[in-house]
Amino acid sequence: MSGYLFAFLTVLFWGITPALEKGALRQTDPLIAMAVRNFSISCILLLLLTGSGNLSKLKELDAKTTLLIAAGGFLAALAGQWTYFKALQKIDVSRLTPIVGSYPLVTLLVATLVLGEKFTLTKLVGTLLIVVGIALVK
Repeated sequence: MSGYLFAFLTVLFWGITPALEKGALRQTDPLIAMAVRNFSISCILLLLLTGSGNLSKLKELDAKTTLLIAAGGFLAALAGQWTYFKALQKIDVSRLTPIVGSYPLVTLLVATLVLGEKFTLTKLVGTLLIVVGIALVK
């Protein structure tokens, strides 16, 4: 499949999810929701890894790769998800989504300062458009 098809599917999945989660968070605590979400995902991943014969590849990961993936999981799937769920309980989905969707601003900063990626005029314009978009939705 094309990378663009995967990107479109990601937009579709991530676009639908906040409405489902907003409905669920009316009835439960964010930590409970995260536990259910992550347990379900873990079960599916275990089945997929086993079915594809890739489960044994987990032990082949080196320490640095494992640490980077774990740190990303902590930031995105634990800390980020919890703060997102807490915000989702208090803010309309239509207002929250553009705000949290501004994470490319942080990514751009980290990519430039930590990874040494080049900061271009195009990236600057894109960054400014994100900021303007967030201001318009608020």
